[in-house]
Parts: sequence; structure tokens; C-alpha cells
Amino acid sequence: MKFRAAIAAVAAAVAMTPAVASAQDTYAEVGGWSIFKNPDNCRAIGSFDGDTHLAVGFYPADDKVIMVVIDPDFTMTSNQELKYNMYFAQGDNLNDDWGEITAYGLQMDGGKHAFRVSLDGNDFLNDFGDNELLGFFVGSDLLISLRLENSAEIESKLRQCAATI
Repeated sequence: MKFRAAIAAVAAAVAMTPAVASAQDTYAEVGGWSIFKNPDNCRAIGSFDGDTHLAVGFYPADDKVIMVVIDPDFTMTSNQELKYNMYFAQGDNLNDDWGEITAYGLQMDGGKHAFRVSLDGNDFLNDFGDNELLGFFVGSDLLISLRLENSAEIESKLRQCAATI
């Protein structure tokens, strides 16, 4: 899937979450990620190998992040409650302080599946910017791991964008 089509797919998935604006203005491009400014949030969208996509939407007024992960291997159903252990990693250092989180399945047009999760905004952005991997486990089984290249710059641009809302 081409990157612009991926942005449309992620935007459609995020539109299924509450209080998301439909219009997006491009704010910045960072290392293959697009950052969009909306009236109430700033959203970074990146693509990974294998048609996997990650969207990180920062809502500064609520200090909240809504994250959507799309992967062709996912099989969850819409609104299915999911329990994952989330971790970040930097080199040999594993940060598993997030522990178990609750996510919700999304089934999108075209048969793609995703999950969304709502997290504390500032804490998430700090960990996102300080680490090179983000991963999710189901018990001891790895669901997905994503390399966060340029994450410090993406975090910085999200915060700069949010300061203009």
C-alpha cells in the first residue's frame, strides 16, 4: 500500500475514535512520517515493512494520546476488548512500566484490522521519544514490535504542533 493510501486508511481508523476532526492539515514531515494538525490534536502517521502503520494522535487539552496500529496479520473484530503488555526498548534497556493496557479492535474498509488505545499523552510521548522500539505482547507471545526511527524528532514536532492548537 502506498504511503498516501496508508494515511487515508489510518485516518479512517482514527475516525472511528471519539472526538476526531475530519480535516487534516500537514504540519511537518519527519523521516518518512507525516504530522498533521487538526483543530484539537496533532497526529503522526508512519509506515513500516509489511504494510504495517502506526498513528500517534496527541490531544494536548486532555493530555491524551490515541494510538492506532494497523497490521495485515491482525484478526481482531471491531470494538473487541484486547489486553496487551506494552513495552519500549532502547538498546538493551527494556521499559515495561506500562504493563497491561486495554486496546480495542478496529475492522476497517478493505478488510484491514487494527487496534486503538488511549494513553496518558505526556508520559507516552516521553517514552516514545526516548526509545527505539515499541512492542506489544499477549502473555509471553509477541504481537508486534515497531522500530521507532526518528522518534525524538517526531515527539518534538508533535509537541510543537500541539503548542499551536
